Amino acid sequence: MAKVRIKNLTKKFGEVRAADNFSLDIDEGEFVALVGPSGCGKTTTLRCIAGFIDPDDGEIILNDRVISSKKFVLPPEQRNMAMVFQSYAVWPHKTVYKNISFGLELRKLPKSEVRDRVMRSLELTKLKGLENRYPNELSGGQQQRVALARGLVVEPDVLLLDEPLSNLDAILREEMRFDLREIQQKLKITSIYVTHDQTEAMVIADRIVVMNQGRIDQIGSAEDIYHSSKSRFVASFVGTTNLLKGMVQRKDESFVEVRTEKGMVLRVKKGEGNEFPDIDSDVLISVRPESIEIEPSRIEKAHNLYKGKVVQKTFLGSFYDYRIKVEKEVLRVQTSSHKHLEVDAEVWMYIDPGLCNYLKA
Repeated sequence: MAKVRIKNLTKKFGEVRAADNFSLDIDEGEFVALVGPSGCGKTTTLRCIAGFIDPDDGEIILNDRVISSKKFVLPPEQRNMAMVFQSYAVWPHKTVYKNISFGLELRKLPKSEVRDRVMRSLELTKLKGLENRYPNELSGGQQQRVALARGLVVEPDVLLLDEPLSNLDAILREEMRFDLREIQQKLKITSIYVTHDQTEAMVIADRIVVMNQGRIDQIGSAEDIYHSSKSRFVASFVGTTNLLKGMVQRKDESFVEVRTEKGMVLRVKKGEGNEFPDIDSDVLISVRPESIEIEPSRIEKAHNLYKGKVVQKTFLGSFYDYRIKVEKEVLRVQTSSHKHLEVDAEVWMYIDPGLCNYLKA
């Protein structure tokens, strides 16, 4: 196992800073996902770690050894890292067995050891029995497993994965997410995973690093990132949320009361480590759609109780996605698929003050 430390990594392409003073420590055996929109710098960062791109500034340290800096870049083949690509990159003229064994044969390991390692990798990636097939005889999911097995078989210190599931259909992607997580936990291999898919990151990663314009916006567990977003960008990018602009009217040690631009008065509970703004300060309140309770009859609550009207509904299998008009605001609300409300129906809405997340405007 290995520990990776990235210190003030900077990489520019012309005037664009793909990695901008990026710093991150990754512990031994940890699975970290770099998440962000296209162009945020996540793949550039991964390729710097792999040694494919030279940094303009900063350092990358593997255990106690500097492997990349402005003055020195250790070649990729000397880093004992394995890369799994989006495009699979399997050799079409080689069998599954030969694809997986290639790296071991380059190392001139004994044939018996090569066979033992390949068979273990086949078992681990659920490819046993397919070793004599060629890539054109495999599904996309099976080809991606070959690419993963080829990376794992060399027993790397660090496994790097660059959007490896993006070419698979939705059902295969979901299956492979859980398989990847299971394999990583079994091997306890330090892994760094790049994706633009927030759900994917939540399934596989111990920690999620949300990137924006070459910088880190927030680092944390899936729960931290989702429920305690620290910026408008993170709240909007990770999942779906209602963002309400307003001004603080009253405050005490536990709550603030915010009047939104469109007339709602919203009570917000202070979160751990959160400092409330002063009275008359502009704020943003993030409320996740599933955190809002709606009922056809009045709910008995002291605060954050509103009467609204259903203006739109969408059935999405396991849940309904509603648009509810309250005052002049239109809020997105998600409920169980068993809670069926008609468009134009009047409803009562309750927003738990503890489920509102305060963001700086």
